Amino acid sequence: MYKLGLLQILLTCLCLSCSPKVTNELVIDKSLSAFEILNGTALYEYENGTITGASMMNTPNTFLATKRKYTDFILEFDVWVDVGLNSGVQIRSNSQADYHNGRVHGYQVEIDTSPRRWSGGIYDEARRAWLYPLSLNKEGQKAFNNEEWNHYRIEAIGDEIRTWINGVPCAYLIDDMTSEGFIAFQVHSIYDQKDEGKKVRWKNIRLNTTDLMSQAQNIGSAPEESYLENKLSKSEMANNWQMANSDKVDVSDQNNVELKVDFKLPPESKGAIVYGEELQFFLSNDKTSNLTLGSINEHQISKNLSEIDNPSIRYKGDGNWNRAHIIKDGSTIQHWLNGVLIVDTSVDDRPIGPIELKSTEGEIEFKNFKWRVW
Repeated sequence: MYKLGLLQILLTCLCLSCSPKVTNELVIDKSLSAFEILNGTALYEYENGTITGASMMNTPNTFLATKRKYTDFILEFDVWVDVGLNSGVQIRSNSQADYHNGRVHGYQVEIDTSPRRWSGGIYDEARRAWLYPLSLNKEGQKAFNNEEWNHYRIEAIGDEIRTWINGVPCAYLIDDMTSEGFIAFQVHSIYDQKDEGKKVRWKNIRLNTTDLMSQAQNIGSAPEESYLENKLSKSEMANNWQMANSDKVDVSDQNNVELKVDFKLPPESKGAIVYGEELQFFLSNDKTSNLTLGSINEHQISKNLSEIDNPSIRYKGDGNWNRAHIIKDGSTIQHWLNGVLIVDTSVDDRPIGPIELKSTEGEIEFKNFKWRVW
């Protein structure tokens, strides 16, 4: 009996030593001493295990930011936000005097009560705008529930950022622009007096930076979107993507083709991504043109097909990088602009010709040109 008991103790100790340590590395007290308020003047308080932020008129976005910076981590929390108030949690973010006078910038995981339902998406605050709108993941749009506590899980490990809400995969971004920064809880600016005093509440906040790979979520993942510069992700390589080394790729006689390319339009510029006879992704910032940005032709005009509450197309503006995404699957063609579906149509089942990036007026800049056939 004694020997058996000793063996059991030894086995128990061994198992405990092998188990991943789950610790909360973000200690929160009533004075919120681990944080500082940046950019705005919205009020935060901590009581009974809950951080509450209240919206205010006449203040920019306000951020309750950790004084410490983090690189790789798993962050979990529950959030309740009053309907009509937008919010988010910054990760790997920074505030520097030489960048827009200290404006907070970096990745933000969205908290969205609007009809478009983009909660869990990833916005690049004060930099590149939307990187992973939830128009890229229709199933993820169903995860967030208004007027309820919602559980978020955020994994930032290496160049991968993945999010879940209530166990549903929402975003999967691959990007290596910023590897370290603070975590911050946002109270968004408001423009209507009726929204003043609305609140966002966070509780059960848990942050872990150790043994991450052993704790990484392995059940379900959102579709991947990669912003690596001129480099393919592991998943892209496994799915036959290729990085183009010029502005022209010969995929003649193919019926099923997908391509992505980032472009920047100078003023009064015009061009196209041409991928077959009478097939193009029209590029122009000329508002007097009969064609709109992303159109195939005058009969297949681009328009916003992904958002309920915003009829505009998600163009990031002249001088900023925008992403064109074209999918031709047999006779079906889709055009996407910055993750928003803008053309969804059918043509006769014709093979495509060479893919070519063209500037006809001005010098349009292109980068990250990648493609695949199947």
